[in-house]
Amino acid sequence: HLAERVKLEADGDSGKSIVLAFQTCFGRMPTYDEVREASKLVDEHGIDSLCWALLNATEFMYIN
Repeated sequence: HLAERVKLEADGDSGKSIVLAFQTCFGRMPTYDEVREASKLVDEHGIDSLCWALLNATEFMYIN
């Protein structure tokens, strides 16, 4: 559901999708390095893979 929400809210813009995914999962903006790495992941595997990675991150588990 996270990936669908992010895709819808970002109107297909992968940069906006990355920012929205980080804001939704972590309550913060991604760093420059996080955007760079996330962009590679999204380009190769899609936003769904990024969302899975964020939901399984330790940072997500500790703030939620």
